[in-house]
Parts: sequence; structure tokens; C-alpha cells
Amino acid sequence: MKERIKPIDGLRAFAALGVIWIHSWMFCGAPSLTFLSVDFYKIIAIVGNGVDFFFVISGFCMYLMIDKKAPTVNWYLHFLFKRFLRIAPAFFASVLVYAVLIKINSAGFHFWYNVFFHFLFLNNVVSGVSISGPFWSIGVEWHFYMILPVLIAVGTRMSIVRAVILFSMASIAFFCIANLGYFDGLWWENQIVTRFPEFGCGIIAAYFFLEHKKIPKPFSGILGLVIGFIMMYLGRLMMFTPVLIATGKAAFIFKSISYTVMTTGFAFILYHVITIPSFLARILSTKVFAYLGKISYSIYLWHSLSFLILWNFLLKIGSGPFKVIPVFLAVTLLTIIIGHFSYRLLESFYFKKFTHIRRKLIASYAR
Repeated sequence: MKERIKPIDGLRAFAALGVIWIHSWMFCGAPSLTFLSVDFYKIIAIVGNGVDFFFVISGFCMYLMIDKKAPTVNWYLHFLFKRFLRIAPAFFASVLVYAVLIKINSAGFHFWYNVFFHFLFLNNVVSGVSISGPFWSIGVEWHFYMILPVLIAVGTRMSIVRAVILFSMASIAFFCIANLGYFDGLWWENQIVTRFPEFGCGIIAAYFFLEHKKIPKPFSGILGLVIGFIMMYLGRLMMFTPVLIATGKAAFIFKSISYTVMTTGFAFILYHVITIPSFLARILSTKVFAYLGKISYSIYLWHSLSFLILWNFLLKIGSGPFKVIPVFLAVTLLTIIIGHFSYRLLESFYFKKFTHIRRKLIASYAR
């Protein structure tokens, strides 16, 4: 029996590399690459939402792992303990490394204050706590783990799909209120309260996967993938400032549903590539993508370190719109090397200890 759903690893790799790409683009000053009045870089900017795609994948995998489990207190604590073992070692190590580097270069940096709240996974909650920009998502991820058993408990009384829809509607409604100016919309944007629908998209995909739900035939081919990409881009467009300005008073609605629309499209693509053989599914299942997906968590944690290590070298790489490509390649190569050793030292023990958990990811579908 296979232990992993190969295209899922490919999607993880896509998300991780997307984060590096967008940060490489920003490092180069967000240049334009225009052809026939079309900015190519803006077209592919959606890959920069790799964090949101990770949330969908997380929702998918977590539901596969805990489906049919009775949400008792002991189970809940055991679940959190296992998730802690999975994400904490590499995260804590990266927090310490970045904090030391910041302290060396900034005497006013409150070392233990920042480290303390990161170790509690409250770095996205407590104001003034910042060690590495991408780390806010780790706090959101942990908070998702904390509320997931509550969702499962509610799902046992109605259905998991209805529970997800209920939670998501409440989340979007609250985000609308925040974006109207009643709360700090920028702060709430990085909290599980507003990000839950992204995890929810993955949960619903996992539920359909376990129930052997088939994609309707008209959408089982290339048309289905195209529709998924269109939904992703539609959600992404809803975030653009020009679009929000053009929508006037309705801007808060577009902004509040943009992430959900985008990740719904991603969840559909995810479900498509794991249930229907296709060219895209084969690409995502290759050994290269499987390897990068396996170490994608470490890639995400350490890619900022690669920028710091290569900073002076990257500044010397020419200029113009094409500078983004060598910057991306250099940072990616170094990050893969660091990510490989990080995975071996700080992550692999978890998979060796809980191999039986990984096998359950596709056991139900394989039958």
C-alpha cells in the first residue's frame, strides 16, 4: 500500500516554490515583464498565495487523519501532542536562528519576548512580535489544530460538510464586519477566525475523497482543471487594489470572500489531480516534486535565511525584469539544501514514529 498521495506532495512543492518566487519578485522591486500590454509577472503572481494553498492541503490531510475519531478529551490532547511533534522542532529551531541573527544586528530587539510568543504559537496574535514574516501562518496552522476537534464534534451532530459551511459562513460574515472598519481588518486577516474557510475547502475535499465522490464527467477532463484555475484567478483578482477601488462600497465583500473563492478553486484542482489521471497529476507525482513536497515545510521555514545568506550576491545580479529568475533559482537551490538537512534532522523522526498514521491517508480510498 502506498503511504502518500503523490500529487499532494507535488502541490506542496508548488506552494513552497510559489512563496519563494513571490519573495524573489519583491526582493527585485516587483518589476513588470510586459508583452502585448500584458504583465506576465502579475499573471503568475497567484503562486505567491502558497500559504493559502498550504492551508487547503492541511485541512485535507488533517481530516483524513481524524475522520471517524471520537472527539474525547484524551484524544484531543493526543492529537495536539502529535501535531506539536510534527511542526514544533523545525519551527522552534528556525525561530532561534532568526532571532539570534536579528539580535546581532539590532540591539533593541527583545529576544526572549519574541521567542516566547513564537514558542506559544501566538506570534500572529501578540502585537509587536515579529521574527520572520512568513511565520504568522504557523500560528494560524496551530490554531486550526486547536479548533478542529470542535468542528468534528459539531459535524457528528449534523454532517462535516454542513459544519464546515456553517463555520465558513460565520468566518466570512465576521471578516466582512472587520473590513467595514469595525475591527482591525489587517490584524484579523492573519487569524484563524477569518482564515478558516481555506482549511474548510480542504476538509470538504477530504470528505468527498473518503466518500468516493466522482467529479461529474463534463468536468473530469481539462475543462475541470481550467474551471479550477479560473476560480483561483477570480479570487486573486478580488484582492487587487484596482478591483477593490472599482467595486466601490461593495469592496469589503469582495475582499472578504476573495480567499475563499481562490482556495475553492485550488481545492477543486487538488481533488481533480488525486482522483483523475491527467498530465498535471503525472507531473505533480514525479520524484522531483515528491521530494520537494516532502521537505516543503522546511523550505517554507528557511527560505528567508537563504535570502539573508545570499543578500550581497543577489544585489550584484544585474537589473531589469529578468533579474527575478536568477534570484529565484539561487535562493531556491540554497533553500533546498538547507531544507534537506532540516528535514533529516528535525522532521523525519516524526514520520518514522508515526508511519501508521501516514498510511491511513489513503487506506479508506484504496479499499
